[in-house]
Amino acid sequence: MKKIIDLATPPITTYPSIAYILALKWKDKETIMPWLSDHFIQIVVRPEHAFTWGDFYDHADLDNFFSKIFGLPGLGWMRANKTVAHFDTFTDYVEYLIDNDYCIEACLDRYYFSFTNSYQKEHFIHSTLIYGYDKNNKIVYLADFFDYGKYVVKEASYDEVNKSINNDYMINLYKSEEGSYRFDKELMRRYFEDYLNSEDSFSKFVFSNKQYNKSARFGLAYYDYLIERILQKEYLDKRMYHLLYDHKVLMKYRLEYLKEAVLFDVDQLNALLEKNENLIHMTKNLRSVVIKQTIAYNEAADDRIVSKIGELKRYDAEFVKDVLALYDK
Repeated sequence: MKKIIDLATPPITTYPSIAYILALKWKDKETIMPWLSDHFIQIVVRPEHAFTWGDFYDHADLDNFFSKIFGLPGLGWMRANKTVAHFDTFTDYVEYLIDNDYCIEACLDRYYFSFTNSYQKEHFIHSTLIYGYDKNNKIVYLADFFDYGKYVVKEASYDEVNKSINNDYMINLYKSEEGSYRFDKELMRRYFEDYLNSEDSFSKFVFSNKQYNKSARFGLAYYDYLIERILQKEYLDKRMYHLLYDHKVLMKYRLEYLKEAVLFDVDQLNALLEKNENLIHMTKNLRSVVIKQTIAYNEAADDRIVSKIGELKRYDAEFVKDVLALYDK
């Protein structure tokens, strides 16, 4: 018996849970693009968060690892853990869920996976997507950021997988279902205005009981925070820069959707697509410079990074103003 749930290459790979969900749903791109187009515009950073990573507003957890991306149309979502699932053998649980069309996002210990750098060296528990199994050959199919932060798929033995579930962290269950959504022009405008003005008019984080959510910064203020971290000689986390790249890549898909659906002036959208290509190039270049800086630190390069961030912020602000000008016609 063998079953593999069909996945696509996700357009966003900043964090595992975004990548996993979009890998499952991206084959239904036409269905989810109306929702992605009026969401995933705003970004947020929380300086008091334990890791201070930036995030998409629609992915950042409000409390207890709950985020708005679970509202993606056509996504069935449930949460469990080892205790609640109450299985004797994890692979039996995997087979049952895959047979019922659920992918499993589980926290697995890489110490037991022979293809990881942690194998028999350190216990490193990380969120991993399980999307298939081969019972005859005792193989489980996994997706994770295994190769130095790159999203890849791997095969693991039943024995490795059963040993790796040595914790009681969350287990998310994802299922692709029928779904529909009507694009909301005004919602998109509001998110772009918030992004431009570094505001959160939705105030979703205000109601959180987590202190790190009380001092969140939004939109273009994200660039200011990146500069602050560099000036204060704080750790350069490449994910904070990869987020910007993902943000611009998704913007390309957004503009293409708006153009295909003829929701705004096509000539304006074509001009925006050209400007966004520049943003993609600029963010990719900035990310490369930051990665080099993390490998071999050069104090003189800090000024160059700060300059690039400032230039990117100015260009991004003008781009967003042009997006909002779509509403003038």
